[in-house]
Formats: sequence, structure tokens, C-alpha cells
Amino acid sequence: MAISFLMSSPVFADTIKVWTYHEFPPFIVNEQAQTGLSYDLVELLTERSGGEHEFRLQVAPRERLNNRLKVKEPGIVLWVNPNWFDDTEQKNTCGLTHCFKTVTQ
Repeated sequence: MAISFLMSSPVFADTIKVWTYHEFPPFIVNEQAQTGLSYDLVELLTERSGGEHEFRLQVAPRERLNNRLKVKEPGIVLWVNPNWFDDTEQKNTCGLTHCFKTVTQ
């Protein structure tokens, strides 16, 4: 029984944090049921990575998100514009290009 469970559970190469501070529909419809566009996108990214990545959504207030970005904690921020983070030259997007190439192939 344990062997079939282990074989059927997905194994990912790495976990990628995905953050959003938009806690209202259509982005987050029901946090407990994990419904809404943010959850749908994270699930799609995980599926499209072919087991290479597991994307995990974390809902956080904007101030906490700003602190994570300030210390350069790796992750993806959904539904934002670089201008909102004083990053018009997109200098803080290190690593995302590889991630999106992998997922969209």
C-alpha cells in the first residue's frame, strides 16, 4: 500500500513560491477551497512544468511581500506590474526567464 502511494504521488525537482496580495475575486474566490484565478494559474504552471517544478501559492499582505522582495527571497509575484515595485528596468526578474521557458515549452 505504501509503495503504490509513493509511486502515485508526484515528485518535483523543486518548489517555486508564488505570491499574491490580491485576496479578492476573481484572483482568490475561496482560500480554503483554493479557488480563483491565482490557484488556477499555479496549478497550470505545475502541470505544464512536467514534474520539474511545483508552484505553491502563498497569499500575503503587500507589506510582507515587499519585505520578501527587499531581501531578494526567490519567488514569483502574480498580477503585478514592475512599475508598482519601482523596477521599471526589470532588474529583479532574475531566474524567471528560465522558469517560464520551461513551463511554456
